[in-house]
Amino acid sequence: MEIYRRDFLKLLGGTALGLVAADSLKGPIFKVLDSKKSILYTGPKLETWKVTTCARCPGGCSINIRLIDGFPVQAFGNQLSPVNKGGICAMGIVAAESLYHPKRLTSPVKRVNGVFKPISYEEAFDTLAAELGSVLATKKQEKLFFVAQTESKLMVSLLHEFMGRLGSQNLAVDNFSYNSAFPYLELADSAPDFIDFDACDFILNFSSDLTGISESPLYFTRKIHEFKSSGKKVISLQPKLTPGVAFAGDWVPINPASYNAMAMGILYVLLQYDLYDKHFIEGTIDNLDALEALKKHITDQYTPDKVSAVTGIPARKIIDIGRSFGLSQKPAAIFDESILYNSTGTEGALSIVLLNAFKGFKPFGRFNATAPLAAEKDKYGKALSTKFATFRRRLLREKQVEMLMIYNSNFVFNSPDQHEIVTAMESIPFIVSFSPFIDETTTYAHLVIPDHDPLEKADAILHNIDSPLLSIQQPVVKPFYNTVDTGDVLIALLKKAGLAQGFQGENYEAYLNEMLMSVYNGGEGMVMSQPKTTVIEEVFKKSGWELVPYTNFKEFRERLSDHGGWWDPLVKKSEYAPKLRISPETVEKRLTFSIPKYFPHEKGSGLILNIFRKGLDYKGNMGTSPVLVEQFGISQDVYYELWAEINPATARRLSVSDGDRIVIKTSKGKFKATARYNPAVMPDAIDVPFGLGHTDEGNSPADNPLAFANNIFDELTSKPALSETLAEVEKERS
Repeated sequence: MEIYRRDFLKLLGGTALGLVAADSLKGPIFKVLDSKKSILYTGPKLETWKVTTCARCPGGCSINIRLIDGFPVQAFGNQLSPVNKGGICAMGIVAAESLYHPKRLTSPVKRVNGVFKPISYEEAFDTLAAELGSVLATKKQEKLFFVAQTESKLMVSLLHEFMGRLGSQNLAVDNFSYNSAFPYLELADSAPDFIDFDACDFILNFSSDLTGISESPLYFTRKIHEFKSSGKKVISLQPKLTPGVAFAGDWVPINPASYNAMAMGILYVLLQYDLYDKHFIEGTIDNLDALEALKKHITDQYTPDKVSAVTGIPARKIIDIGRSFGLSQKPAAIFDESILYNSTGTEGALSIVLLNAFKGFKPFGRFNATAPLAAEKDKYGKALSTKFATFRRRLLREKQVEMLMIYNSNFVFNSPDQHEIVTAMESIPFIVSFSPFIDETTTYAHLVIPDHDPLEKADAILHNIDSPLLSIQQPVVKPFYNTVDTGDVLIALLKKAGLAQGFQGENYEAYLNEMLMSVYNGGEGMVMSQPKTTVIEEVFKKSGWELVPYTNFKEFRERLSDHGGWWDPLVKKSEYAPKLRISPETVEKRLTFSIPKYFPHEKGSGLILNIFRKGLDYKGNMGTSPVLVEQFGISQDVYYELWAEINPATARRLSVSDGDRIVIKTSKGKFKATARYNPAVMPDAIDVPFGLGHTDEGNSPADNPLAFANNIFDELTSKPALSETLAEVEKERS
């Protein structure tokens, strides 16, 4: 049964899912089973609550779901969670929306003569098992690839075990935490677990939108506020002034893809003014020849004038920032996955790691105790971040992919070379997707076995913020449709292939419980029954007592579900002091003076198309939320259409007024947008948001600007360059 907006608001009191009153969404926006129709319309309106974890971004916020007659209708932040402490963002508010999406798949489907036809799960599983069995029988595991996007480290662990037991290393996982740790793992054996905001006295932020899209937006919002309130300074280097950057502190505009030059330019200042930790750096880089080569390379290549020419930041400003960083006792240069979205992404991140090393990594730390799956970041981070580049090469150049499995990854929509990828995918003999929707990638699958909605499944999101923490995701409702947890499918495939010997768990929930059992047996930490520890608890912990008010695992598991998760606020911590793998060859090959791909360009030759990400969309998943799509452009008073932010002086030069419809042309074509004046936009750029343009999920009629960007990528991670395309802009002719 399909339900239209006004009907749903009447049924559930006008506040369901955070909907606004306007009736601008056309067509059905929710769908429920006909068998539940009578309950929906005539039920007693009984209210119940359940705790789970939001799965829309890496944040892992614990949320309380309000249900009316068993239907989830609203989400609120869980006040007991140390992550969000009762806070909730727009994506969390609509956590229940995808459950009712009218285009959600209700059963497995199989492509027959170019059209998806519903089939039973038994037929779908047998088809998949037969295809996988053929790969194993012919020993073609090297041509089997699995591409996944998930923030669940537990699911990542299962994916590794699944592919490892099959005898394939071709797993490409897109995970925010792992991607952010990857640059550290290129130079060291471990990555830092946390930043000590209390000890840190200066933050230099390279590209991160900590309060918008980050590993924990609400946690970082709270921490940055406390940091600034204590009189400490944050400087953000970004091509665009976002609300998150404005909230964090001082904004220094920087040309796109020039972070590596800026980090090395600051290192130049540290060396020139003798503002670095000689003892530490000589201990952490034990190859003195490499260290001397690195110093010479920096002083020869990264003078303030040279760096200014690339970054667009005045040389005097570079020196001032460098001195502020160097004179601080415990400064932190921070970055995350966002830095990888340009052609010099990995190089920039490596340079920032070195910048922190020269100041001794003082505000960074490690947890001494073994937290749940804490080692996974170090064990798999490097491999996970490099494998998509391998998949892209094998798919596009070598044509060596014969079976492709896809979990929650819409890599077609998230890539500029969409045409090339689609053409290559059409030649793959067998593709299976586990997406609940027919998105731009899944549409080329031969078989789809839809996963449960996040509110229908069990999982755990693991964090390393200022303490080890896990947020429990549990089923809020029984599955509405004939969907299956993808973890259950993978485990069943291993059993079918006779590769499950010694495997822990009959299904994914059992696999989860095995991990939780290790937490219980460890005797550390506590259930999220309170937002912080008491003085008495801290004294008892130091005396060797265990703070565990439960007598068996069943009670522990029930408390996790009731309160939202587990954390270890009294975990022992140590300094982050890794040995860095740097040789003279590393300096020559990996730390070279790089110039962004869009350079050089003369004035008047075009504007830089700067595609930026907004907090309402995480990696192209906004299309499954009609409300978020509707709210996407609310700050610009633009709805269901693309807008382009342009500096007023630039706009006047182009005879473009605020609100005009404009045409943006690149080498790959042209698309339309509504011009919006923004004096914070750099004069030689035009800023366009990413998130609209879904052709298969509906509710997003605008173009995807990434499809018009040049095919430029970070070499190691294959993240697309979001700001290295030249564009021409003109007013649309009537």
